[in-house]
Amino acid sequence: MHHASKHIQANVGKLEQDLEHFAEQRLQVSAKLQKWFAIHHRDGTWDIKNPCLKCLLLFNKIDQLYFAACADIRDMMTVLEKGLRASALLYKVMNKGQTQAQTLGEFCAPLLRNLESAECMLQALEDDAEKRKGWPQVLSSEQYSATASQPENDENQNHSEGDNAKTEVITDSTAITVSRVNWAFGDEVHVLERFQHMAGLKDGEVKFAIHPNGDLSAQQWFQSGGQWFNIGHHSRSLMRIEGSLASHRLREEVELRVHGLPQNSLGYFKAVARQHEAFTMKLPFGLEELQACLTNGSVNRAGQEMANTSSAIETATRLEAEPGNAETADEDNTDDAKSKQVKSKRASRRNRRRRRVDGEGVASRRPGSWPTYPSEDTGLSQ
Repeated sequence: MHHASKHIQANVGKLEQDLEHFAEQRLQVSAKLQKWFAIHHRDGTWDIKNPCLKCLLLFNKIDQLYFAACADIRDMMTVLEKGLRASALLYKVMNKGQTQAQTLGEFCAPLLRNLESAECMLQALEDDAEKRKGWPQVLSSEQYSATASQPENDENQNHSEGDNAKTEVITDSTAITVSRVNWAFGDEVHVLERFQHMAGLKDGEVKFAIHPNGDLSAQQWFQSGGQWFNIGHHSRSLMRIEGSLASHRLREEVELRVHGLPQNSLGYFKAVARQHEAFTMKLPFGLEELQACLTNGSVNRAGQEMANTSSAIETATRLEAEPGNAETADEDNTDDAKSKQVKSKRASRRNRRRRRVDGEGVASRRPGSWPTYPSEDTGLSQ
């Protein structure tokens, strides 16, 4: 028991060293991010919804640091809890003498203290991550005034780093994934760890979580069990929908009106998840709801795929609102090219006929009216 206590204490010491290393790395990354934000602020090029490639890499690095630190703390908490359970089991099989009870108490006391300390570490780390969600926004005016003069000195270095940003993003596909997710989902995506401490508001509601490997999952809240369930995810590496949502399709009347949205895209994944949420909560899900679902991606420039889909939905909604046009809309769309050819042929025939009539001395006339000839002394005209 004494040997196990020393081993756990050594692991706790290593965890504290890892957290100190995390704090140093986080400060280094945040300092780089603040420099870039100062440059964007000076040039007026900052866009919170569409950050530059270099800032995306730094945001992704900070997220990876938080993920790793939280995972280390949770692993230590698991070890401590196992130690407490093992000590309780050992106490049951031991003779309940005063010496054994005293030894057990001496062993459990540091475990409880370390477990409480680890819980405080985890809470502090999560609070810090919550406060630093918008890293550029925490930059005070004093920090900006101090760093605003640095870009002139470091501009060449920063410019060269910016030239290499595209190469870094190509090798770091996770940063690209974060960018695509932010464009398509905006602020609807949460870190996966947050769902362990966050309760849903309504039974059956769906929220989206981003995983450390870049996958995006749909989490549905079940009030009876009091927990979130993964109902499907979009794989970053395979670029397809997996899980129970992989077999879901949009309703036929909605699918027929939507063109250009691949069934393995992020937009389709979001749409089928929202449709499943509406079905579970007994809510309507038609063209208007689909448009509202994809509007966020269209506004945030999620790509031509989302923009085309949103405009197609608007057109379909307008046609449905006008019954007279709804019946002929499909015919007009399908026969558009053919009707143009027919109209052009008719126009060319009319032009040839007019030229031929003019050559014979007959005035051109409007279609459907009688021709008028030049007045001649034929005895019929006055």
